[in-house]
Formats: sequence, C-alpha cells, structure tokens
Amino acid sequence: MKQHALSTASTNLPCESHPRIFKSKPVGDICLDVAKFAGDRDCRTLEYLMKVAAAEAYECLDAPIDTSFQVKSFGMWDWDVSSNLAYVDPTTAGLFGIDPQLGAQGLDLGEFIGNIHPDDVAGFCAALRAVTLHGGNFETRYRVVANDDVRWVYAKGACFMSKGTPTRFPGTLVDVSDMMLPG
Repeated sequence: MKQHALSTASTNLPCESHPRIFKSKPVGDICLDVAKFAGDRDCRTLEYLMKVAAAEAYECLDAPIDTSFQVKSFGMWDWDVSSNLAYVDPTTAGLFGIDPQLGAQGLDLGEFIGNIHPDDVAGFCAALRAVTLHGGNFETRYRVVANDDVRWVYAKGACFMSKGTPTRFPGTLVDVSDMMLPG
C-alpha cells in the first residue's frame, strides 16, 4: 500500500523525516512554489497560507532554506495582545525599519505604530481598536515611513478572542506602493 506523503502527521513524531510529495522536492519547496504562483495572481490569502505551510514543513529540515526567490514585499506578523508584543518576519521588519532579529524576538506594538505616517496613525488605530473590541477581521491601508522612504502597505489579519478578551492577532501585509497613484 502506498504511504501518503503527509502520514507523519498522524504519529507523535511529526519531524521524524521531512515530508515529500515528489521524489526530489520537499513539501516546503512545493508550498513556496504555490505561494509564488498565488502571489503572482494576487491571491494573497492562499499565498499567506502556503508560506505558513512551508515554514512548518521546513521545521523538519536539517539543511538551511533557500529563500532567494521568495516574494520580498509580502510580510507576516503575530501580535500577542496580552503582552503587547508583535513578532514579525524579516520582510515586515525591513518595511518598518526594524532590526529583523528584534522583530523575531517580539517588540512592543508601539515600535511599529511609531513608523506609520502621522496622517495615517488615527485611521490605523481606529481600525485596530474596532477589531480588538469584538474580534474578527482587520483590513487597512497605510503608509510606513522608514529608512528615508515612504511605502504604502495593505494589511489584513484576524483578532482572536477568549472570553471577550483579545488574545492573538496574526496577519499579513503587502507593500503596495507600486500600485498606488502618486500624490
């Protein structure tokens, strides 16, 4: 009987060997291929999910990951609302002018808000407040000022609640500067 490529998920040892679908390509690489395909077609949710799947698959690898072909304008964050720490990937850190290592360790959300364009802070904070009151989806556009540059960002996430209190708020962002009209 042919063993399913993801059968290791049913054991207590999810990383006993890195899963493969094809003989020569790890699942993580396939997920990144699909993420790039989805990104090229503006399917941002699928792109995000496939990058998350790739990250989980790569946790099983001993060799370093070649991410040279990854989309550089697509980032992810995870805000632990109770501690007010935002954990971000290197792309998000770069957009906000934050050291990627510090971003991975978690920084106070105010560190990121401090880099939002002054004209956009009130709108961003209002959208953030609205979704943290009841949970649900978050979606907004704003400008980030960092590294002597102004970039337009489209952000989308979801705030999760526990007993009426916001707990986690993961999401994605995309640098949409090239799509914005000048002025």
